[in-house]
Amino acid sequence: MLEQLGALAGVCIPDTRSKELLPQLSSFLNSEKVIVLSKESLSEQLLQLQKKHQADALMGMTFPWYISQEVISHFPKSCWNIHFSLLPKYGGQDPVFWQIKNGERYSGYTVHQMTSEADSGPVLMQKEVQIIPGEHYGMLGLRLSQQLANDAQTILSKIETSEPSPAIVADKAYWKKPTEFDRVIQWETQTAEDIQQLVNACNPNYGGAITYFQQDTIGIFEVALVDYNVINGIAPGTIVFADDTNGIVVKCHNSSYLKLMVMQNQTGYLSGMKLYQMGFSQGVRFTSIQVNHQNAASVAAH
Repeated sequence: MLEQLGALAGVCIPDTRSKELLPQLSSFLNSEKVIVLSKESLSEQLLQLQKKHQADALMGMTFPWYISQEVISHFPKSCWNIHFSLLPKYGGQDPVFWQIKNGERYSGYTVHQMTSEADSGPVLMQKEVQIIPGEHYGMLGLRLSQQLANDAQTILSKIETSEPSPAIVADKAYWKKPTEFDRVIQWETQTAEDIQQLVNACNPNYGGAITYFQQDTIGIFEVALVDYNVINGIAPGTIVFADDTNGIVVKCHNSSYLKLMVMQNQTGYLSGMKLYQMGFSQGVRFTSIQVNHQNAASVAAH
């Protein structure tokens, strides 16, 4: 959109993502406008580019490295970060994951001035976007990007003419990038709705929400909430229904139930029906930790 508006000097990408991003960007941009940056010479490269193109402003979007104060001072209209949350809520890495996992009803984006403290500069503009029930990470990320493109002209006008609001202090409760533990399904404590939110937060990133069956790691990409007769005396994580027509239903915390739709293990992508055909029948239990039978046998021998 910036290219269509005649406002784009270039797109800078980190060398750690160049293999993925170069072909995508080169499909609609002149190759001279795509610049690969290295972390070691980041400031020097950006200062050279600003001088070469006489760029008024720099905009960062999901960029992984900090921009120095020296670089910021060389752009007449300053440097701006685009963060996919309504700051100060959900500052830090991967806010989209945390918003979906936590069942938030609204997301959005914030354009704020870059400062020495990440995600805490003066705010230029915010746009609220409602999260659609059942929406996964990829879908929400796409809608946020489309909204951002639609608002490109407004953002440029505000950078040119508007004064940003006073500086904010970002909430650091979800500052970290999700770890493997954050992605593991806790059958004993998470309800079916909690697990569905986690699954949606991990799709398509991170290889799905994680569960284990013995030594096999299973990534779950899609589930559905189902009504089922309450079954007492059966542990959460246990398959309570399985057939080759309807697939697999698993008991969760607080007598709630999930139908497993799309998964992945070392053999490839699987449907619930395929998992049933592989021998995952009623009574099989998924766990939140990986069980290593070899280690268990060794401990028993001692």
